[in-house]
Amino acid sequence: MTWTPTNNQLVMAMDSETVDKQLAYIPLAGETISAYQWMITPAQSVFTVTCNVASGVHLTADALSGLFHPDYLRYRDGKQLLEVSRWEALPAGMDLYDFHPTRDGQRDYILTVTAQIHFIDSLTGSEQDYEKQQSWTMTVRHDYSSGRALLEEYFNASSHT
Repeated sequence: MTWTPTNNQLVMAMDSETVDKQLAYIPLAGETISAYQWMITPAQSVFTVTCNVASGVHLTADALSGLFHPDYLRYRDGKQLLEVSRWEALPAGMDLYDFHPTRDGQRDYILTVTAQIHFIDSLTGSEQDYEKQQSWTMTVRHDYSSGRALLEEYFNASSHT
């Protein structure tokens, strides 16, 4: 059984980077790949995975910064002091008075790929279907630049309202 890449550490990246990886099962004599299935744990939506029996599995991510969210963003709306945990939930033009980036500096994910194999024995002609599975680790480290950029963007937008 041969998978490519052979290294179990598929991704080691900062959250300011992109990801573009190709994975595949290399069939042995008599084997043909009939399908691929995949699963990322813990589940998330930053990675995009596409499968093709001819080329394998393609893993991409345009931005890994979506994996990390602030612990909190505190803002003032009139006399009310409010708190949200995502930039998308922060209303424009509010008085942001406290920003606390995540304490989580690293996230690890496991990508598990299953190849469904159809095998024909060249000597006997007997056929058999089975699966081959491989897992890879994906480690993403938070470099805080995405939070800093969003903070700057928020203040720049607020200064023009």
